[in-house]
Amino acid sequence: MTIFKRIFRRYPFQPSLFLTGIFAFIWIDLGNFSNLEHFLCGSKTKAKGFKVLESYQKKLSPGQPNLPVAHEYFFKILVQHDEVRFDSLWVNKVKLATHVARMKGVVSDNAVQFSKGDTITVRASHLQKKDEYKMASFPIKAEAEAVLSYYYQNKRKYLAIKTIQKNGQ
Repeated sequence: MTIFKRIFRRYPFQPSLFLTGIFAFIWIDLGNFSNLEHFLCGSKTKAKGFKVLESYQKKLSPGQPNLPVAHEYFFKILVQHDEVRFDSLWVNKVKLATHVARMKGVVSDNAVQFSKGDTITVRASHLQKKDEYKMASFPIKAEAEAVLSYYYQNKRKYLAIKTIQKNGQ
């Protein structure tokens, strides 16, 4: 006798309990998201150690036809843990290096130091005419516009970014 037959023999099917159980399962599953609205629309994405507050891209066109068009990708991030470091961005089948910038403060040649509670911008640049970019699919299976690679407590993690606002700010 299978386990299901034993369970249903001991506990006969009751529709009201079944619906209560399904509702509880859905509630627990959606409880992983801080807000149902954010879950449905894909904004304010939270990962381990940080939260993406905003993501947008800008298309930068030079004044001369022989120069390449650039796409800049920006991710405004609230750091929630000291052990977060950003690595790469996969977008448009290209892997790009990321760079961290502060929202406020002095610009310098030194690497940006950030800690828990700081708001930073993670940037990536893509020049369309450069042949040095290798075509690369996402490192994880994701229905997203981009995937951000980062390290949290020295372990590599990935965050799928569902949408990137076009021509932002």
